[in-house]
Formats: sequence, C-alpha cells, structure tokens
Amino acid sequence: MSGAEAGGGMKISALAEEGRVTPRALRLYEERGLLKPSARTEGGFRLYSESQRTRLEYIQRLKALGCSLGEIQALLASWGAQPTAPEGMRALEALYRDKLAGVRDAIARLQGVERELAESLSFIEGCHECPSEAAPTEGCVGCARSLEAAPTLIRGVIEPSR
Repeated sequence: MSGAEAGGGMKISALAEEGRVTPRALRLYEERGLLKPSARTEGGFRLYSESQRTRLEYIQRLKALGCSLGEIQALLASWGAQPTAPEGMRALEALYRDKLAGVRDAIARLQGVERELAESLSFIEGCHECPSEAAPTEGCVGCARSLEAAPTLIRGVIEPSR
C-alpha cells in the first residue's frame, strides 16, 4: 500500500492521489459521514485503512451513476437502519434497479446519438468530391443532393441558411 504509515494506515494525501480526488473532497466526505479515518497519527494526521479505500471507490461509483452526496448519505443510513440483513440488501437493490434503468436509458440515447453522428459523417464523406467553389452558405444550400434524406445534424446547418 503506498503512503502506508507504521500503523498500517494511509495518509489523506496518499488516499486522495490513489482515488484521484482532492484531500478537501475526502474531508468533505468525512464531514458528511461517508468516510472516516481509521486512526490518526500523534500529530493529528488522518490515516485510512483498506476498507476506507473501498468506501471511497463506492462513493465514486455512485457519483458516476448520478447520485449526489446527500443521496449516498441517505442510502447508507437506510441500509444501516434496516432491522435485518435481507432488508438492508433490499434497500440497496431498489436504488441499484433504479440506477440500472437510468443507465440503460442513457445508453439507448447515446446509441441514437452515435447513429446520428455516423450517418452525418457518411453524408459528409459524399461532400468531399463536391465541385462547388462557393462558400458553404451558398454551395451547400444549392446542393443537388437530397437534403430531405440528410441527417438532422446536416439539415440543421444547411436548411436555416436557405
């Protein structure tokens, strides 16, 4: 473990570097109850254990899913407040199912964007051999190619110039 101290912990700067966050972010997570040092040195420096590194990765993954720190706090509080382990896991399951649906929706939207960009690039490739010497506002607007079949990313540029 890099940044390890004699007591087996990692200083805040080492955890921040490994987690690609700032020490200030780690202190904020501590203030919000999301992350806590496993110990402190005699000089008062925070030391973090391997389990805290895992918690930091968890926080980062939930943030990547669009969770706010408040939502992460609520999730952890809800999980910890459940009377049984199965109920705790059901609390996680509900959030994860919701986030999975959101990720799938985002993937579908991005796939649509990808198709639109690919179609636009394909259309543009047909323009490479254009004999027009005119500016795009004149040459493209008067193009003989069917703009009705052109993708929106092409029509949106050319049609308002007509």
